[in-house]
Amino acid sequence: AAVGSEPGATEDAAAAADTDAAATTAAAEKPQANVDEHPYRQGAHLTVTWGAEKTPRLAEVIERAHRNPDDDDPAMQWNYYVHFLDFNRRMDEWITCDRIVEPPSVANKKAKDHPSAHPHHKPDVEEAGRSRRKKRKLEEEDEEGDGDKPT
Repeated sequence: AAVGSEPGATEDAAAAADTDAAATTAAAEKPQANVDEHPYRQGAHLTVTWGAEKTPRLAEVIERAHRNPDDDDPAMQWNYYVHFLDFNRRMDEWITCDRIVEPPSVANKKAKDHPSAHPHHKPDVEEAGRSRRKKRKLEEEDEEGDGDKPT
């Protein structure tokens, strides 16, 4: 035991810290009745202000951090690491709740219609590929047909 400390004080402090951490984790992982309650789930979509112009952009919650559990306002207790759907991952950043323009109940609906919601569906590329194949096939048929004509 350290000099000047009571026996068991170190264990009590460690147990209290573990209890606080467990409570924070439990609060963050409990099922939500309302998607607009903090903390927002990972994968939820938000509309967030971006850049100096503060333009509203659709973003996905990648990570969340409990920054001030003692604050009475649940919104001020959390920071969110977000990915802006229109931008490269280099632009991902931590945001505070004051930058959130629309909650998940609104933004999730917009995200379903966003082009990034279907990243593997590229109809223009597929159609262009079919056009080239058809063109090549027609050219081959045309060349074969030229050999049959008398000159």
